[in-house]
Amino acid sequence: METKTELPMDSSTSVVAEAGRQEQFHIWKHDLGMDSCVIITAEYRWNGRTIDQPTLFAALTKVISRQPPLAVRFSPDRHHFLRLPTIDLSPLVEFVDDVSLQDVLEAQFLRRFDTDAEAPLWRLVVVNGRTVVFAYQHAIGDGQSGIAFHRALWTALNELEYPITSASYIAIVPEHIELVPPSEKLLDVSVSFTRLCKVLWNSFAPKVLTKTTSWSGGPIPTIPSTKAAVRILEYTPQEAAKILKQCKAHNATLTGLLLALTAAILSHIVAADPSLKRYKTISMSVPITLRRFTGATADTMCNHVSMCHLRPPIQRPETPPPQVVQIDDKLWASAAQLTKKVHGKIATCKQEVGLLKFLYGNYKGFLEERGGRPRGHAFELSNAGLFTPIGSGSSKGGHEEQSPDAAAWTIGQTLFAQCDAVNGSATKLNAIGTPEGGVGLTVQWADGAVDDSIGEAFYAGLREAMQTILS
Repeated sequence: METKTELPMDSSTSVVAEAGRQEQFHIWKHDLGMDSCVIITAEYRWNGRTIDQPTLFAALTKVISRQPPLAVRFSPDRHHFLRLPTIDLSPLVEFVDDVSLQDVLEAQFLRRFDTDAEAPLWRLVVVNGRTVVFAYQHAIGDGQSGIAFHRALWTALNELEYPITSASYIAIVPEHIELVPPSEKLLDVSVSFTRLCKVLWNSFAPKVLTKTTSWSGGPIPTIPSTKAAVRILEYTPQEAAKILKQCKAHNATLTGLLLALTAAILSHIVAADPSLKRYKTISMSVPITLRRFTGATADTMCNHVSMCHLRPPIQRPETPPPQVVQIDDKLWASAAQLTKKVHGKIATCKQEVGLLKFLYGNYKGFLEERGGRPRGHAFELSNAGLFTPIGSGSSKGGHEEQSPDAAAWTIGQTLFAQCDAVNGSATKLNAIGTPEGGVGLTVQWADGAVDDSIGEAFYAGLREAMQTILS
């Protein structure tokens, strides 16, 4: 008979929720040194003002009361989330000046959370008093959860009465908080017999029979490191509108376009390397939100995401083209085809979450055995989607009209990044919209997963291709 772990209870310890399968998987990846954080950044603007400590602390007190995942920690057995009665904000917030956002993101990847401490699973870095970098443990939220945090912070900043000269550094957590249930509690994530057989075959069949011809970058390292390089590309609302207009004209989405561009760039890189001659396709993954099925809103922090798999062919032309990527009818046809493929996998991608059931809770053992094995994918495209504006006016009382002295913070540039450097894809491209209609992209590659020259070539190729589309 199965028994549940009993937790010692005292006045400061209360179980908020049981961790779901995805949550436990992310917990163990972090604890084994294989992952650190997910990051969403947002640039806050208001008449040239900057965000100082009193202002931020006052706003965070409101945000914590509205976003329960910000007020939990892991139980010692990693099976539950526990409520934190109070939160000391001082060690969670860092203010830095004269530093690049690229350097901040790379530094955050190297910092894991102390998951044994009575401390929350998130932190902030405020860059030059304007850009708030929200780094959080993947178990408390997916990529869109970072947007939910910033929407809550944005609202809270516009609710404050200014000027603010002082604020408490201790946030009191409500006595009763609830987390949104994990996706397997809200959806049918059962796995088809065909899908299960395929996974079992790939996992346990003799290597001589399963030798892949799909390139996935370097193997999973035996000594984990969360080091990863980050490069940033940002596009104004006008530039983004021009790109999206061309996508629509060719029956493609931004996701489809970015997949097609990446397939062309990585194909060019692989084809130029004689040691990679045996590979025929590129192994790719695309995370897909499950919120359309679970009902989670844009203001909800949760972990409702799955993924689909793609294997575009590696093109090996006899005569190398003059450019890495040709923006022509063939490229746009590829973008339309990949758009259709991703859309076609939305209904069945839930099965990927269901596969975790067959680990029977042994997430630690499964992850520890992965060292030295091939990575699952060479590339991942993760699109956090639109950053919906909270409204043109203050959220006080739901009124849009403001007095001349009312706060009117807005958000400009936003970025999305995620670590997962050990078991994740060798290279990554993360996309996010801005409230004003722009687009932010981060290109990443895990240390040792590909040579730095490949990562830089991927970044340069994407930058040049996007510029060609805009020209």
